[in-house]
Amino acid sequence: MKERIYRIYFSIINAGLIENTALGKRYRLISINKFCFFCILISSPYLFIFYAINSIAPFTLIFSAQILFAMVIFINYKQYYNAGRFLLIFTTALSVLFISLMLGFESGFHLYLYTAPLFVFWLFDIKEIKNIVFAASVYAIVYILVFIFKYNTTPMYTINFNFFGVDLYSLNMGLNFVLLSLLFYNYTNYYKLLSVNLIQKQKHLELEISKRIESEENTKKIFQELSKSYSSLEQFSFIISHNIKSPLANIKGFLGLYDKEGKDLEFNRNLIEHIETSTMNLDDTLSDLNYILKSQKEILKKREEIVIKNLINTIRVSLSAEILSSSVELVEQYEEGIKLFSIRSILHSIFFNLIQNAIKFRRDGIKSVISIFVEQDERGTIIRVADNGIGIDLDKYEDRIFNLYNRFNTTIEGKGIGLYLVKNHLDLLGGTIEVSSKINEGTTFSMRIKN
Repeated sequence: MKERIYRIYFSIINAGLIENTALGKRYRLISINKFCFFCILISSPYLFIFYAINSIAPFTLIFSAQILFAMVIFINYKQYYNAGRFLLIFTTALSVLFISLMLGFESGFHLYLYTAPLFVFWLFDIKEIKNIVFAASVYAIVYILVFIFKYNTTPMYTINFNFFGVDLYSLNMGLNFVLLSLLFYNYTNYYKLLSVNLIQKQKHLELEISKRIESEENTKKIFQELSKSYSSLEQFSFIISHNIKSPLANIKGFLGLYDKEGKDLEFNRNLIEHIETSTMNLDDTLSDLNYILKSQKEILKKREEIVIKNLINTIRVSLSAEILSSSVELVEQYEEGIKLFSIRSILHSIFFNLIQNAIKFRRDGIKSVISIFVEQDERGTIIRVADNGIGIDLDKYEDRIFNLYNRFNTTIEGKGIGLYLVKNHLDLLGGTIEVSSKINEGTTFSMRIKN
């Protein structure tokens, strides 16, 4: 029975609610339904009072007001919200006015008129200026009528109501105070709820923004990776079209010239030598490609803590013959125990290629010095490899300095893959590289690897 009563009560106060109703509108609608239900309840004792004293007109008026309050709930249920609100205004204003005229203003019923206008600001959102003005106008007219009738009319009924020392005026004043308390409670609870909801929305918005930023950063990272992959594909396309296609075309051409009858042995022998040379060139190109592809897979290997000093010592041993023969001085400028958490083989390749290039492109007539500078900050590791060699003409070669098979000095032996590998390795580590160089003064490669 108790549960059934609760279900009926909740169905009444939730009349007119639909799915996804905005929080403010939802709370306001529930409060209007509660107010109408409350008015029906507090006016019910008056039905018994007026019935007991045989006051038919006040009885009929109270009963009619109760029906209108019930109509407001029904209209809300049908989702005619504005009609329900205006019906509530007219019901409260006119029923209070007429009951005051019937029983006189000493009954205290007119006190509800002082409370009712406050309810207008609960009925309508602050943005609904026209509705607020209209409702205020209705109450203003009723106020004027109250003051006119208060001093120019006599009550239809005189009631000497006294219940345990409480007269009718005191009873209405008490109920009016309860109504004011309920309105105050609704106001404070409503704005508290809005504040909590606003904070929750703000947190949700911040989370959504954070997710979107993260998503955009991931998209940007993926785009950068795709751009790098596309650039690599272009490089490999160039290799295939020039460095593989050319030797294959030569081999095919030489085979077409081969004297199958064997009449000119010397000619055939020369052709075979050319075919061997083209085959060796093709094999070298394929070996280079295999080395590059293999180095790219190194990123999948486990990272480890690498002591820079030990790494450079290993490279010194690997290049010891070239260092001794060229009288190169290798100057290390970093703290003794500085470490880097990275992939050893890739880091070894970066230092090896840069140091080997600096040895190759040294200047004659001066002592060659290669300086290695390493330091760390909160953003990562800074590495600089500087030499005093022949330098690079950046005005001419800057845009293709890290391209595959690009050589800037054909008098010195090399394949043109060293700097390509350095750049490729740094990309795999998420690092960057910059070059500064002047002809006959030297070259500096500046790198940064993120933590």
